[in-house]
Amino acid sequence: DQQWVDVLRLTVEHADGAPVLVGAEVGDAPAVLERAAMAQELGADAIVVPPPFPVPGGERATFTEHIETVLAASPLPVFVYHENAVSKMPLEVAALREVCALDGVVGVKESSGDAEFTRAVLEAGLPVPLFQGWEHLIAAAPGVQGFVGPLANLEPQACNDALATFSRGAQDRVDELTSRYRLQAEDWYLHVKSELVRRGVIDTALAVK
Repeated sequence: DQQWVDVLRLTVEHADGAPVLVGAEVGDAPAVLERAAMAQELGADAIVVPPPFPVPGGERATFTEHIETVLAASPLPVFVYHENAVSKMPLEVAALREVCALDGVVGVKESSGDAEFTRAVLEAGLPVPLFQGWEHLIAAAPGVQGFVGPLANLEPQACNDALATFSRGAQDRVDELTSRYRLQAEDWYLHVKSELVRRGVIDTALAVK
């Protein structure tokens, strides 16, 4: 919890006016709302909320119910984190459209990892911007409005080029950089930090586990 607070505080301090979206990757609405209150106090602009996590032996809310509960009490707007790697929530185009139509939802990070699904979402239409969550799929789903991923920390121009053109050449460049920095490894964050240390941006690549 303290690391989360420290990272958010420093991000807001160095954001230079850019909006700050902070992740609340916790499994139930009360925990999300606790993070949302802290995030508002620390100066964040929105809270990023995944589907509810499975509760062993118990029931859980639907995706829509979960986001509705958060929105009813959150002091910040919600940026939806659409994934199922952690939540194990079934991914459905209709459910995502329903969630994104809720008042207070301002965008979605689409991390299904399935370009066909992302294209189906784009074809169905959303009332909020859709951001791709995987480097290697940017050009496979032309029409996404943004990208959220590790490479943006190191090579933002390459990411912008891929989003501007959705071309094979731009995607090849993104893929080469993703491989160079080992960003699809489980410990990708260590490789990001190591490169930032090499560039003199941060002082240590130490990871606390």
